[in-house]
Amino acid sequence: MLTKKTKALVLGSRIPKAYIVTSGFGQTDEGSGEDPHETGSFDEALVAARLEKVNLVKYSSVIPPEAEEIPLEEAAEKFHHGAVMDAIVASASGEKGDVLVAALGRMNVYDHEGRPIGGFAVEFMNSHPGGTRLAAEAEAEEAINRAMEGVFQRRYRGKGYRYERLPPTIISGVVEKKYGTALAVIGWVNYIHPVLGETAVEPAER
Repeated sequence: MLTKKTKALVLGSRIPKAYIVTSGFGQTDEGSGEDPHETGSFDEALVAARLEKVNLVKYSSVIPPEAEEIPLEEAAEKFHHGAVMDAIVASASGEKGDVLVAALGRMNVYDHEGRPIGGFAVEFMNSHPGGTRLAAEAEAEEAINRAMEGVFQRRYRGKGYRYERLPPTIISGVVEKKYGTALAVIGWVNYIHPVLGETAVEPAER
């Protein structure tokens, strides 16, 4: 509790800066409860994606203009056990024989003068009781391309803007054990905290 008047910074909403892109496929014969994937194959997918140390908190899909991708290997060295990682996540789970696919698409948007204004990500996930990984991945790529076009048109139609697609992240697999999960993640590893000013904080009344 404050006992005297204190100066404090006024901070704006944090802006995600550096991020990693990763994916993993996990399967196991272990699982329990209403969502047996959560207690088994999802964790296997986290390990495969090298995210087993962090707590994922799902974000929506707006990428700031300040954001930049860094290599997973560089970021993973600094992962703190139990730290929170805000993330854009695509995850698909299924059972033995299913073909799973999870995909993330990214794009950068530029205004009519070619200046970058930020980007977006779109997610796709699906589980097929049969078929091939090749077909599942082709479906995923088509879906995320269509979704990016929709995101762009809803916001910037008629403004003379353009967008650039970045390489998609697509992970697929055939579940050979009892349960399986495919996981694709864009994870933020640091932030910009804008300083808007200072304020005086009065001590609380006892």
